[in-house]
Amino acid sequence: MTDRNLINVKLMRPTVSYKTVAVATNGIHDESGGRVMEHRLSKRVQGKLGLFVYKRGMPVATGQIRDASKRGLFISTDYTDVQLNQTLELEFRFPDNQEKQFRRLKAHVVRKSDKGLGVDFEGVENDGFTISSLVQWLKKHHVPMNYFPVRRQAY
Repeated sequence: MTDRNLINVKLMRPTVSYKTVAVATNGIHDESGGRVMEHRLSKRVQGKLGLFVYKRGMPVATGQIRDASKRGLFISTDYTDVQLNQTLELEFRFPDNQEKQFRRLKAHVVRKSDKGLGVDFEGVENDGFTISSLVQWLKKHHVPMNYFPVRRQAY
């Protein structure tokens, strides 16, 4: 192929364009439509279970687990003195068990909001049995909530 033909081939290349997508901790945000699509690797289970939050081995807050998966939790708490990616310890016990033993998990903060903290178990050493037990307990003790009650009109 001559230099002239090579130049012609280069000029005839189709223009390639890419659509940008921003990734959030709770899903993929499609910038064009403003919708958030859930993109989780494990299913979340809703429930309620109280816990203590420890930072550097010291108790710093209380909270309540609102949902959990094998990969992380959302904790309802008013505690804000924490940074993203900071490691916390979470201590809880199952109230209906005969054993009164507290269980601990380590997690790092991946999301902060005025409603609480999203924490992830990835990258920290934990007992997989404790995580599975927590998710199973929440499944078993979940009380469904009707967030949008149907209003009935009186006739």
